[in-house]
Amino acid sequence: MTLLRATRPEAGAPAPPELPRRRTWRSALRRDWQLYSLAVLPLMFFLVFRYLPMLGNVIAFRRYSPAVTCSASTGSGCATSRCS
Repeated sequence: MTLLRATRPEAGAPAPPELPRRRTWRSALRRDWQLYSLAVLPLMFFLVFRYLPMLGNVIAFRRYSPAVTCSASTGSGCATSRCS
């Protein structure tokens, strides 16, 4: 049985290539902060003008009472309409 020995690289042999370091999200944010700051305005637009009005659609199917929070009020969806 032969044992394999770890061989040392020759003096004139090139060094093995180093693996590239993985970038973290912090370094990407630090490097490309201008790009991310430009993306904030369109995202805020869609959040405010597209998704927040959907909350009004949810409230439309609730038995609304100003004394009770919206999440605690009972739904009136298919029970009062002809969905079944």
